[in-house]
Amino acid sequence: MPEILNLQSMIDFAKLGEEKAFVEAIYTLGKQYHETFKDIDGPSDAMELLRLVADNADDADLKAAFAGVGAGDIFDDLAAQATRLDALLDKIPDKLMTVLEPLDSFGSDSTRAENKFGAIDWLKLDEETSASGGGSGQASYEFEFEGGLKLDTTANTTWSYSDTLPANLMCMRAGGSLKTKAAGSVPLPFGRVGGGADARAEAGIEYYFAPADRDQFYGLALASRFDDLVNPFDFDSVWNGFASSDLAAVHYRFDGEAGVELKLALAKAFSVGHAIDAKLGASVEAALRIAGQWNLSLMRDVASPGQQRILLKLSRSRSETSNLAASLGIDVDMTKLSGPVHEILQDALGKWDAVLEDVQPYLTPGTLLRQEAGEFLTAKATELVENADLRAALVRDLEGVIAAGQPGKSELVDWMTGQLTGALDSAQGWARNKAKGVTGMVSALGDGVPALSEARFGDLLTAKADELIGKVGSNLAEMIDGKSDNARKNIGRAIDRLGVKIDGNVTSADEAMQAVTGLIDRYDTLFRKMVEASKDAARYKISAGIQIEEARQQGSILEFSGAFTADTQEARNAFRAITRGRMSALVALLRSQGANGIEVDRTSSLKRFVSSQSGRGFDFVAFGFGLSSKSLLSADTSVLVDGEGNVQIDSKSSLMKRFKGEDAEREITLLSSFALTLAASTPVAPSSAQRALGLAVSMGHIDDNLEKHEVLRFVGSLVDAGLIGEASRRLAEQTWTRWAGSGGSDTKIAGRLLLKLALDQAGLEKMLLLGSNAGKSSISDEQSMEIRLQSFDIVSQEIGRINPNIRTTIAYLEKEEPGKDIDHFVLNWKKARNALRLDHRSADIHDFGNTFLQAARMGEDLVDMIEGFRAIYFSVPAVEGEDRPGAWDADDYHDEQKNIAGKSSRWLQLNSSLFWTNSKVHPRVIALLKVLALRAKLDIRDRLSLTMTHTGSDTPETVVLLPDQAAEG
Repeated sequence: MPEILNLQSMIDFAKLGEEKAFVEAIYTLGKQYHETFKDIDGPSDAMELLRLVADNADDADLKAAFAGVGAGDIFDDLAAQATRLDALLDKIPDKLMTVLEPLDSFGSDSTRAENKFGAIDWLKLDEETSASGGGSGQASYEFEFEGGLKLDTTANTTWSYSDTLPANLMCMRAGGSLKTKAAGSVPLPFGRVGGGADARAEAGIEYYFAPADRDQFYGLALASRFDDLVNPFDFDSVWNGFASSDLAAVHYRFDGEAGVELKLALAKAFSVGHAIDAKLGASVEAALRIAGQWNLSLMRDVASPGQQRILLKLSRSRSETSNLAASLGIDVDMTKLSGPVHEILQDALGKWDAVLEDVQPYLTPGTLLRQEAGEFLTAKATELVENADLRAALVRDLEGVIAAGQPGKSELVDWMTGQLTGALDSAQGWARNKAKGVTGMVSALGDGVPALSEARFGDLLTAKADELIGKVGSNLAEMIDGKSDNARKNIGRAIDRLGVKIDGNVTSADEAMQAVTGLIDRYDTLFRKMVEASKDAARYKISAGIQIEEARQQGSILEFSGAFTADTQEARNAFRAITRGRMSALVALLRSQGANGIEVDRTSSLKRFVSSQSGRGFDFVAFGFGLSSKSLLSADTSVLVDGEGNVQIDSKSSLMKRFKGEDAEREITLLSSFALTLAASTPVAPSSAQRALGLAVSMGHIDDNLEKHEVLRFVGSLVDAGLIGEASRRLAEQTWTRWAGSGGSDTKIAGRLLLKLALDQAGLEKMLLLGSNAGKSSISDEQSMEIRLQSFDIVSQEIGRINPNIRTTIAYLEKEEPGKDIDHFVLNWKKARNALRLDHRSADIHDFGNTFLQAARMGEDLVDMIEGFRAIYFSVPAVEGEDRPGAWDADDYHDEQKNIAGKSSRWLQLNSSLFWTNSKVHPRVIALLKVLALRAKLDIRDRLSLTMTHTGSDTPETVVLLPDQAAEG
């Protein structure tokens, strides 16, 4: 992408050379007129004098008049080109009228110039074209192009940006833009392959001068500076330009992006009988997008007279995003009588009228409040976090989730602001019934973490919800009050067309308010109708699909402020690194906080970031019954170097698995995090940085029709495994009985069970064996074998409660290979796999053996996770040169974090199958919790969290199911 916009090239392109030459030629006369002719009777200005010469080149009296004031040679030169002079005067008279005025005639209320600020558009070009072709069953294409070019000058203006510069500046600006878009597709026997590309670039450069001689003519000031404009990407040009001229500042901007995408779609339709249609389809989509922004300012430091200092400010960002999506699906439509689903949805909702655009944002009031009253929303979040008891409960629930280790106040406020936004968006009935909206909002908050569901915080959350809904309501009232009577009538008519009853004409603010709140209240009902209508049509369909998604984004953000104080090689190198984004040199510059000839401001910073997501999922719908499953592996890393030379690295990853059926949903997540802080004065070494680790596992069972036996099975599986005491099962049963009321044991309620284990820093350090083989990622072979065998013992014990396959497989292997024990088969599972699948195949052992092999591999996965954590912990960040051997950059942290989370996949299981969900916690999850506690050398009851929430009640309630174990005895 272009990074230098050369003004002189633009002038040449615009073919202004002739005009420029003419202007230069007449400046002498203009200046002479200003000094010599202005006191002589006759022409009133230089333009009139030029006209006189062009029209009377042969006039002897006029020639004598010029000679009388010592300007006979000027007359001779002009008279010799009278015809050309006359043509040029006719060509650009308005511009000449402006450029022949003195600079001091512009910019004040008493200005003599007609063009007050001397603004001239020398060039303005706009081009646009498009083309398309092809049709159904043929190759097709389309193409669009837009381009623009502009050159202008101003005689008297001010610096347009935040820094302070003197007034009365002369400015030269040039800019250009380009937009292109192309797409095409080619038919295949059962589909199409297509693709497209687009690009956009906008660039501009501005030169600001502070002429000391304000009596000189505008045109003369321009001409004398056109050929000496500095190149903002060349240090020598910049330094010398500020030193040898009255250049005050230069500003360069660039904003551009480019993208390309490819799509492949295949479909095959066929019929079965007369009333059944089927369609098999597959698609692949790939896309890449690159974007960049530059804003560079170079300014003379007016606060340091007599000393050359060039202030520099640069804001630069670059990002690259890639996406890959693939799907394979089949649809079977068993009746041609059901209408298309999209028509049903369209009929249910109707169309929004343009006059309701102001109303639409209030359908998501939380998002609206965050956009228009963000400070108010943040203030309410801050007030909640400042409650000591609530903050302690949140820290307990969120440790290792929103930050490495315990989250700080600012992190909690950011998190709480998001929770309030989402809860307010989901509040129903708030527009007409404030109390109902408050109840709904508090209920939604309770879905976030256990702390926000505890009864002791109910009054506090209710008060804040009341304030927020009141704020949105008052904003809505103010919006309605601000409408004219005619606008209110239009709103009434539009709402009436949507099917919301209006009693009489809407003429007053109160009537408009009632109509709008009725519409907002109706909004939820309409969407419920759409869902039901869709289900009616879907009952005649069977569909199944598999989706794969991959996305990755990486980039950098540079905010640099500083000053160049001397013409040195160090300053020259720094200038090149800053303007061209050379990351390693920038890191070194920030770490050293400057160099000979360059000062670095403390507000400077360089941030590099990498994030990615990998998703796998399927959807299945049959006769109105649907279920879906999704696995999402994500990682996010940022490396920040600030203007004081400090380094902050934040890296986290997660693996989430979700299974959703008709009424129940299960989700399990493993989250790992790492933070590193390195002070500017600290040498780069593994032992010199502050490091924080985080690891948490959470599992939730969410059910709209939760039954008593499901609760007791979930909690009971944890009791039977020894993770919690019998008192927890009794408390769960008592709580269910209280919630069920008179409905008895057959009652179904909307509820949620949430299990979580978060390891603290001390426990993680023990699990990672940081005191052993310090500085290295690997652990010893003895430690590795110990972990693998411990893991297998615990996994086989938990799985053995319900499945004898592992015992059956071991017995089979011991029979086939006498003299070898269990440890041998576990540590050499690959050889055991060959024995099961190749050497000793039988009708049953192949299937039985898979359970054994999975259990053996899980221990190996845990070792890989531990060594991955150790690699990150002992890493040396690349802050003294990107090429330093063994140094880690943002990509390295990101990739290792993603590997850590990915290795937990075999451990994270949901106990769900195609048409049912076993409410027990899966044995592999129980085994993972036990192994983590064992390796961290902690009592799992001290770190485990288990809550039960009634989500369907008007007053949601959460109960902590872990009473004091010591009291239980």
